[in-house]
Amino acid sequence: MPLQALSLINFIFLLLSPSLATATCPKKCGSLHFSYPFGVGSGCFMDPSFNIICKKSTPYLNITGKMLEIVEIRPTQIRVKYPYMLAATCYSKTEDYPHKVIRDNYSSVDLMDTQYAISDQNWLTAVGCDDIVAAFGQNNEIFAGGCVTYCPTKDPHGHGLCPNDENGYSAGNGCCRTSIPKGTMFLATQLSDIGGKWLRNKFFPCSYAFVEETRTSKQSAFSYPFSDLNKSKNINEWVLSTQQPVVRLDWRVGTQNCHEARRNSSTYACKANADCVNLESNSDWAQGYLCSCKKGFHGNPYQNGCQG
Repeated sequence: MPLQALSLINFIFLLLSPSLATATCPKKCGSLHFSYPFGVGSGCFMDPSFNIICKKSTPYLNITGKMLEIVEIRPTQIRVKYPYMLAATCYSKTEDYPHKVIRDNYSSVDLMDTQYAISDQNWLTAVGCDDIVAAFGQNNEIFAGGCVTYCPTKDPHGHGLCPNDENGYSAGNGCCRTSIPKGTMFLATQLSDIGGKWLRNKFFPCSYAFVEETRTSKQSAFSYPFSDLNKSKNINEWVLSTQQPVVRLDWRVGTQNCHEARRNSSTYACKANADCVNLESNSDWAQGYLCSCKKGFHGNPYQNGCQG
């Protein structure tokens, strides 16, 4: 083979090398700093799940068919604003028991084809009076759960208060929270009125459900005016008018465990002086992995490898 042709092949190979191809890629969008496997633009990210869209100095992820603003990227998690989840329901009184549903918005979050899962450091939160929120989801198994919202009195000038301990199980007023299993890749909810079972009329016609990251007991509790439950809004409108929930997503590299991933050097993500770490989970995420620098080394384990 002529020397010129060989040099051209080597040059093309170097251009396609992830470590060199990402050397000139953007490392910042607005105030957000990031590094490979995340990136902006073709050739700058490892997987489409890690493609950051920088729009007017604001970073977004385009997953689940929605543009999600990125708040923070961590070694194992990414925090995004997610004001879309999950359901809103309103009722109108009739002579029939219990009430007639005049609108029932049902939505789901499907991350099955991405490198993300909903972290167990999130709550499913429901606000309303005399409602039950049922959750249906999947990690490696199908699961179901939920909680009940209850208001002891009808005070149109009062405020609902959500539980704010670390597990979300403490008592609330017009609000309830329930945990989300680790490795959840699909989640959907449904709201139902149970006012008639309490032998009383429904206090307020509307209720809402969404997902947000867990809070510590030191953080301010979430409250809302009961008058919001008289408004016929969808969940997006209500959440946008009250708060911007932040959701934590766990991320992984690939779908294999470390032993399987090492067999294919062309796709193995961990570079020099980096350890492969299996994801510890009872879900399908046990088949994913992450990379970290060996003790005494530092740098980017996915790009140029770790340096001593």
